[in-house]
Amino acid sequence: MLFDKDEGFYLKMLIRFKEKISTDYWPLVVLLQAEDWEAAGRMAHTLKGAAGNLGAEEIARLATEIDEHIREGYPVVPALVTEMSQALRNAETVLGELQAASSKSEGSLEDISKLHLCLTQSELVEDEILEGAIAYLRSQALDPVELEALVTEMEFDAAIEALDELVKRGNIQR
Repeated sequence: MLFDKDEGFYLKMLIRFKEKISTDYWPLVVLLQAEDWEAAGRMAHTLKGAAGNLGAEEIARLATEIDEHIREGYPVVPALVTEMSQALRNAETVLGELQAASSKSEGSLEDISKLHLCLTQSELVEDEILEGAIAYLRSQALDPVELEALVTEMEFDAAIEALDELVKRGNIQR
């Protein structure tokens, strides 16, 4: 198994990959359609590595093929662009379902309090606390993507501000 049998970490990486598809990898299709070979080659190379590391074999295969075509000066045929587009769409769907299934837990208000305490004390946030807080915020119809990224990047001051804003927006009483 990938990631040294750490299923929790692997799941997080898959969810991050899903989130990056729209921002970082869909532009590859646009670059290919615009025949911006230099930028498309760099992006295909990056995608090849990311997909390969996560076991997204079809995307890795297509990115490799695109990368090789560009490096060797061969045209990237429209059918290959269409295949990549479909593979990215499929990955978004499947990983979205995986993300939804993994966040079935609704977390608790206690997780929000624990997260806030860890952040104010600049302590490392345990995965269970972060996951519980994120799940609770999602159960309140709030979007905690930025908060999760800030905590992961250990930007604690900014994470406190983001958490406080979400709590305020959701009218959550701590």
